[in-house]
Amino acid sequence: QVQAGRSAVEAFPPGHVARAVFLGNLAASLHALSQRATDQQALEETVAVSRAAVAAAPPGHPVEARHLSNLGRALQELSEQTGDEELLTEAVQVRRRAIAITPAGDAERATFMTDLANTLRAQGELEGDPHLLAEAVELAGQAVAATPDGHADRASRMLNQATAMRVLATATAAPALL
Repeated sequence: QVQAGRSAVEAFPPGHVARAVFLGNLAASLHALSQRATDQQALEETVAVSRAAVAAAPPGHPVEARHLSNLGRALQELSEQTGDEELLTEAVQVRRRAIAITPAGDAERATFMTDLANTLRAQGELEGDPHLLAEAVELAGQAVAATPDGHADRASRMLNQATAMRVLATATAAPALL
């Protein structure tokens, strides 16, 4: 799957919009490989290819936001493996960008908000920063509010918000959040 992805990327010249899509697909294949084999090298390559996908995406095109969010996921996972806090900070930055370029009402915006809330929660826990944790709670709540009743992702988004609230309550000794 990875080799097929590499071949697909090479079939399109730099600057072609399809190249950004195929770079994203290659990054997804590398990410899957990194998860199956707990392969840090594959995860590092996922980050590199995700960066290339973001760079290749036309500015403002919906694929740019997806690539940013996926880059954020890969950066967060690599940070967790390596302990490199700068990667986690970068994950927050690129996930903020994904939300910033996604219009209100876009179906993926709530997903990007959930992703950022989870990354903020991870950074807030790592740094012991209640402000980041509070932002994670707020953003998770916005994601829930943006998800219609009956939507397949609503329950998991509610769980993410509850988890962020529990972490904030524990960090601040504020049982009222529980």
